[in-house]
Amino acid sequence: MPEAVGAAPVVPGGLALLRRLTRAAYRVRGVRRLTDFVRLRYARQGGRYRIEDFDGDVAMELDLSEHLQSQIFWQGVYSPEEVALVGRLLGPEDTFLDIGANVGEFVLKAAKLAPRGRVFGVEPAPHMFAALTANLALNGFSHVVLRQLALSTSEGEIDLYIPDTRRYGAGLQNTGIGNLFTTDGAGVKVTVPATTLDRFAAEESLERLDLIKLDVEGAELLVLRGGEATLRRLRPKILVEVNQVTCGWAGHTCAELTDFLVGLGYQLACVRSGGRLEPYDAATARPLENVLCTSDAGRPQ
Repeated sequence: MPEAVGAAPVVPGGLALLRRLTRAAYRVRGVRRLTDFVRLRYARQGGRYRIEDFDGDVAMELDLSEHLQSQIFWQGVYSPEEVALVGRLLGPEDTFLDIGANVGEFVLKAAKLAPRGRVFGVEPAPHMFAALTANLALNGFSHVVLRQLALSTSEGEIDLYIPDTRRYGAGLQNTGIGNLFTTDGAGVKVTVPATTLDRFAAEESLERLDLIKLDVEGAELLVLRGGEATLRRLRPKILVEVNQVTCGWAGHTCAELTDFLVGLGYQLACVRSGGRLEPYDAATARPLENVLCTSDAGRPQ
């Protein structure tokens, strides 16, 4: 399992220039393949660097050999549509909860958007939580709380499986795909603390919760079931990954996940380019969809 290392250096001049070019090129149709070639070449060489311009002026330490982190480094963002949508949804006094926070792409974005609000990042994997904590420390946000936890349907401890990332391919690791369901016997198992979303909300005295981002490699339905009372009480918007493969790991279907949300009174919309929304239709849904769930009831006043 990857471990946290010392502070990363600032990106040197030549690499910084190349990075500016690739960030611009990713926005040009037909050029992405060339920029991916650059990304994969540097992935094989490895190296960790500190950038200071994520979302304009936010610092992050990034590993060029890691799938998600290399995308942020070379492209500027890993989840452009979802990050753009969060930028539209969060206000300066809102409360945001990132469940499956990884290295902090959404946590850091939300911290800027809600300077007078509350931001929470939940990440169970020890190595990812260390990277998340380091990235937060670089920026001095005082209204962000990080918790090393797995959210599920019960409290106690739970086994988290960290896959053998050497098998991810293309010269890249994917160190952020730890899950609660062993899929191939490779990698390692760690025991991490677990609680429910309802218990978490009580411990943090949450009286408002405006937006949840939920991406936990198949455990999304477990998180929602363990937070049903909170969801009914606070009616947050939920940005959730609906992934046929990871739902299969968990032993349920995408329909069971989306039906649970509909049963709570949520309307579902797929996130498209630029954060555009279109109604979710199970019959035509892609195997992996990022879905925004909203409730007509809204947050109680």
